Formats: sequence, structure tokens, C-alpha cells
Amino acid sequence: MLSDLITKNIPMGIILTQDGNVCYINEWALKFIGYSDKEVLNTSFLDYVHPDDQELLINRYSDIISGKSTLD
Repeated sequence: MLSDLITKNIPMGIILTQDGNVCYINEWALKFIGYSDKEVLNTSFLDYVHPDDQELLINRYSDIISGKSTLD
């Protein structure tokens, strides 16, 4: 499948979440954060965000979910 080819080979970390929990993470992202996929899957994505950045990320995430622009 093309999506597998892209997500497994692109030189960029990709993390997908559902309901705030990690449901997919590619090898690049795993190397960056230093965990295995078993340690990361089904955990809150906020566990991997610096506490100083969590509020901004939560607000951006809420904006995206509600359809607002985040390009400010």
C-alpha cells in the first residue's frame, strides 16, 4: 500500500492519534523519542510534549478538531 511505503520510508517522524492517544508512530519518530512502539502505542501524545508546550498544543489540537485555522 502506498501509505505504508510513505510512512515507513519518509525521513520525518509521523505520529497519529485518536482521542488523544497514539495509534500509529513510524520508525523515525520512535528513534527521535527513544521508545519502542509497544511503549508508545495507546499512550497520551502529551506524554511526549514538553510541559511548557502542552497548553499551546492542546489549543492548536482543539482548533484543528473544530475546523479553525491554525496558521497564525
